[in-house]
Amino acid sequence: MKGEDKMNRTIIRIGIAVGLLIGFGQNIKAQTPKKPIDIDACMSWMRVESPDISPTGRWVTYRIVPMEYNPEYKDGKILYLFDSRTRKEILLEDVENIEFYNSDQAAYYQVSDSTGNAKTILLELPSGTKTEWTYKEAFRPAKGIPYSISVTNVPKDTINHVPSFDRLIVRHLKNGTSFQIDSIGYYTLYNEGQSIIFVRKQAKGNALCYGPLTGPYQTIYQSSVKKEPVSFNLNAKQMIGGFSIKDSLWYNFSLKKNTCDLVFDRKEIVLPARMELVRANLSSSQKFLTMELRPYQEKINKDKKEEEIKPDKSFELELWTWDEYEVPTLQTRSRYFRPQYSKYIYDIASRKLTEVAPGHADLLEPDRAEEIHNVLYTDETPYCAQKDWLNEMPFDIYSVNVHTGEKQLVGRSYRTRPRWSMNGKWAVMYDPIAQVWNKFDGKTGEVTDISTAIGYPIFEETYDKPNPAPACGIAGWTAMVCQDILHSKTKRGLSKVGLGKLSYMLVGAKRILFTRPVKGYLVLDGAQKVEFNHIYFVAVHNHPYEGGGFRFAPGADPGDGRLNVCVIHSASRLRVLKLLISALFGMTKKKKNRIRCYTCQEVEIHMDQPMAVHADGEDCLCQQDIHVRCIPQKLRMIV
Repeated sequence: MKGEDKMNRTIIRIGIAVGLLIGFGQNIKAQTPKKPIDIDACMSWMRVESPDISPTGRWVTYRIVPMEYNPEYKDGKILYLFDSRTRKEILLEDVENIEFYNSDQAAYYQVSDSTGNAKTILLELPSGTKTEWTYKEAFRPAKGIPYSISVTNVPKDTINHVPSFDRLIVRHLKNGTSFQIDSIGYYTLYNEGQSIIFVRKQAKGNALCYGPLTGPYQTIYQSSVKKEPVSFNLNAKQMIGGFSIKDSLWYNFSLKKNTCDLVFDRKEIVLPARMELVRANLSSSQKFLTMELRPYQEKINKDKKEEEIKPDKSFELELWTWDEYEVPTLQTRSRYFRPQYSKYIYDIASRKLTEVAPGHADLLEPDRAEEIHNVLYTDETPYCAQKDWLNEMPFDIYSVNVHTGEKQLVGRSYRTRPRWSMNGKWAVMYDPIAQVWNKFDGKTGEVTDISTAIGYPIFEETYDKPNPAPACGIAGWTAMVCQDILHSKTKRGLSKVGLGKLSYMLVGAKRILFTRPVKGYLVLDGAQKVEFNHIYFVAVHNHPYEGGGFRFAPGADPGDGRLNVCVIHSASRLRVLKLLISALFGMTKKKKNRIRCYTCQEVEIHMDQPMAVHADGEDCLCQQDIHVRCIPQKLRMIV
């Protein structure tokens, strides 16, 4: 027993000694001073570089690089692909840029081999399987269809005397089969990528052809001139479009009717004496032609060589005069700018040509107006001599009657360009001298103050630069009801008695009576498709209220990262009016066949015809296809 006691005492002593040593070591470690932050430590810090997000929002691409540039860091060439659904990453080495296609189910990028030749790599997602594009033509995936469509040049065949031409190659991405269209010019896809319309270049002219992507094709127009059609436009929904030839002939075509008709021939225009056409553009209503004319320039006979006059370099003389509109240094600089010529408007119906702006002016015309009575232009000429020391270049605004050519000064020393409404009836502009917003009536040419009645300053009161104070925010044109509200006298009267939002009800009722419902569908989160035959309007919210206090989305929460989509459809006009009244007083309910509400993170809205669109009161013109997505932490607010 004595031996065992002795052994136990020895073990205890060893344990105590070890414990004291460990404690002493920890004490020493605790007392060891921390390493100071030096340059080497700072150089080791990392940051995220070049972040980007894929079209559907599923994939995020980025790089991890040192906070400060370090040429020895090798991992900076790695591109990270982060999957927001699975939270997994795919690493790609030596990849500069990556493009997604097939609804983010695949991507492609280019790398260089050992010889320096570029290779295209196709990447299946989310598996990460890689395959090389081995075909001669470039990889150009088409949207919505499993094809790659690219144009390649076929060199000149000197043996068979065949000139060089462009070839369109359409290749199926799954089975690799392909077909081609030779002598291709302009082309575009329609019918969700299932059909194509293109210009085929020929020896004696050009042909406009269309049909299914894989053929056969029909010729809708045959030109006798080699000049290719320009200003080409196509309304894929209505299957109609137009183009011009040499800014001289304008055509309209219908793919449904298989017709192509001449709209206007420039030969009908009688130009002023000694003037020639530089460029021309037909208005969207096809009632007016905007033209730029210049003095006629004699064509020099190339066979006759003019005597070369060598400049006298025996002295250098630079003469400045006080009354030049620009200082000589700016005149020298402006020689490289595109020359400007006098602007004219030609009324096709009355065959009258009217000069509306001088060559140095910037013409502002309403693009979407059915009728044009007055246009605007800006003139910087009075202030060009001060350009070197002015922080912001001012300009004067003039209005011109397109029927009489009468010019009228609208205002001086403006800094903000006027903005036309989408129907071309009015323009809005900020006067920095009077510090008011003005409305210009495109029909009468009258200018009206629309901001003084607000009763509050609409300019930046803390602006401390040697310029007139700019406006607070940007005035724009809203969609349908909002646009009417902006010019409503009823709104002003009701606002004085505290019933301003009731004006939205009155104008909304007016729009319901005269607005026809349209067909369309929604795609929610890229998966759920909902179709409607009679849509009055669609509202996308992250807040319960629409303009004027309409409570269309009572359950919307600005902080939940979700969108609330409200669709009013398939109801009589009277029922829609009742819904508006209900929403105005916060009593909106989901009612079958009247109002549908959905929640999602993103929504695609497709209509069979363009409809007016606004985003928080800002005009987005008329759109048929809209993609709305809720992006977290994109709005920063200072409270």
